[in-house]
Amino acid sequence: MPKIRRRIIGQMIVAGMMFIIANNAFAYHPTLATFNSSSSMRMQGTDGDFSPNWSPDGEWITFGSDRAGNWDIWIVNADGSQMINLTADSTENEFLPKWSPDGKRIAFVSTSGCIGNGCTDLWVMNSDGTNAANFTETIDGSVGSAGGGDYQWSPSSDTLFVPYYHNKKTQLWLIKLDGTHELGDIPTRNISLPSLSGTGSQMAFVADNTLWIAESDGSELHQIEMLNEDIENVAWSPIDDNLLAVVTKIDENFIVEKGLILIDLNTGEIIELLNKYRLITEISWSPDGNTIAFVGGVEESDTANINLVRIVQPNAINLTTESDSYNLQPAWSPDSSKIAFISTTYGPFNIWIMNSDGSEPYNLTEQVSAAQ
Repeated sequence: MPKIRRRIIGQMIVAGMMFIIANNAFAYHPTLATFNSSSSMRMQGTDGDFSPNWSPDGEWITFGSDRAGNWDIWIVNADGSQMINLTADSTENEFLPKWSPDGKRIAFVSTSGCIGNGCTDLWVMNSDGTNAANFTETIDGSVGSAGGGDYQWSPSSDTLFVPYYHNKKTQLWLIKLDGTHELGDIPTRNISLPSLSGTGSQMAFVADNTLWIAESDGSELHQIEMLNEDIENVAWSPIDDNLLAVVTKIDENFIVEKGLILIDLNTGEIIELLNKYRLITEISWSPDGNTIAFVGGVEESDTANINLVRIVQPNAINLTTESDSYNLQPAWSPDSSKIAFISTTYGPFNIWIMNSDGSEPYNLTEQVSAAQ
């Protein structure tokens, strides 16, 4: 392991609000335990649109919404011209959609076919909503870790990396679109959502507040022992297989402080981008690898906002500081020019889009007429 060097290169106070979180899962989204396979349960205070995810060509955004009653998977044109419910025929709950990197399919989590409370499966359908199929019906349990983490596509679009929770244990499954699935060679742990390297050759994840790395098939698992702090979340740079963004946590005198650091696996250097925050969550790299978006803040009484940290000039920029609403779940457009997010500016959560500098925000899912 290279010699560890640590340096601080920037910090700037921004507004934010401390929310209740559980193992990296932000409280304000429909978690896996929310849904019951025999009913259309709705979370009080969390009605609306969630989990925006861009199509690879930047033309569409998919999201989960209960605007039609139960939770469905929707798509909306990024210019606001059309909105379509892809799962309108289903009476079950579907949520957490993710477009495949080749743009041909959308994966999602569903209660359809499950038996018992809290049971969920991973489904995949064509991007037009046809040929939906359950890919985990033979695996007992529910998609996600004990903390509510979800899943990730491989860059090749032929495999999904899925934490599966069963009997108080979380295992990582590799679900292949040819119908086969493999159990990753990872010890049973309370693992978070795995983050894949840009090439898809490796994955990083957090288990029991420690950082682990493995090959994408689960082999060659090893712990990264560079830090004294607890680790809460990790995201791999999309352009550098040696660079990881990591959220740290220090609990002193009943005050929890979060930090955001970069780890260079090649040189062993640790770069402190931010520290002394009450909340840093939902970290998301821009596709060009130059910027990290996150939800967070310094003071417990502040409002949750979306912030940016630029890697070259690491001063945190609050993009939604003028809003008194909740602004969460930032999702970059493929060309890094725009950010989709959810906001309660006009009441329930809606999907919004703004430029990457925070300018020209607009409410996407309230400006269109829905077609079902």
